[in-house]
Amino acid sequence: MSKSMGDLAKRKTPADAPAAEVEAAEAQQQENQPATPAAPLRNPVKPQGRPTRGKSKIQSRTMSMEDEYIELIDMLAVIPRFDKFTRSDVIRAAIFQLSEKSPAEIEEAIKLNIEAVNANDVSFRTEEIKRKLMGKS
Repeated sequence: MSKSMGDLAKRKTPADAPAAEVEAAEAQQQENQPATPAAPLRNPVKPQGRPTRGKSKIQSRTMSMEDEYIELIDMLAVIPRFDKFTRSDVIRAAIFQLSEKSPAEIEEAIKLNIEAVNANDVSFRTEEIKRKLMGKS
C-alpha cells in the first residue's frame, strides 16, 4: 500500500493537545533557550591602507576644494617615481611644512592663498610641474 500526501500523519495543534501537555512543552522550550539571545560574535575589523604610525586609528575628514587643487595634489602625489603617495600623504606633508613656520608666516600664506591665488594660478602651477616632469623623463 503506497502512501500519498493525504496519508501522512498530521501534527497535533495546541487545540488538539491537552492543556497540560502544551504547558509542559512550552516550559521545556523556554528552558532550552538562553535568557538573553546571544549576539553574533563580530570579527575584529582589520585596518586597511597605510599603517597608523603609532596612532590608534585614522579619522576621515571631508574637505572642499576646487578641481584644480585636486589635480595639483594628484600631480604632487606622483612626483616621486618609485613611491606612489596618496593625496593624504601630500596634505600631511604640506600641513607639516606649514606648521614649521611662525604664526605670522602661516597667517600670511593662508591670506595670500585666499585672496590672491585663483584657479588659473593653480592650473598654471600644475602644468609647470608636468613640464618639469616630462623634461626629466
